[in-house]
Amino acid sequence: MIRYKKNVLPTQGIEARPILGKTASTKEIAQEIEKTVGIPAIRTMSVLDAFVEMAYKHMEEGEPVSLEGFGTFKPGLSVENGKVIAKKVNLIASTSMKERLRTFPTDEIKEE
Repeated sequence: MIRYKKNVLPTQGIEARPILGKTASTKEIAQEIEKTVGIPAIRTMSVLDAFVEMAYKHMEEGEPVSLEGFGTFKPGLSVENGKVIAKKVNLIASTSMKERLRTFPTDEIKEE
């Protein structure tokens, strides 16, 4: 469940900000995959690490990286001191990700 807090902004109206829980680590995800699929967590972690390295390699070559059902990763560029640098990664959510997100339950946390 996504917990959130509503904020009223004077010029932009109402916004909702998620209250983030703990971050799921690579190890935790690998252990969940082991329980679900049966592939040992240590092997799964190796595959996930290899995916990250391959994603770096392709983005360094200027190629977006698409993870089916999740979205496409593209480097975001910035100019600092006259030099163009890749400073962040943009995720363009896939259609199925957008559809799935709409089904996530939410819960408003109200201030007391």
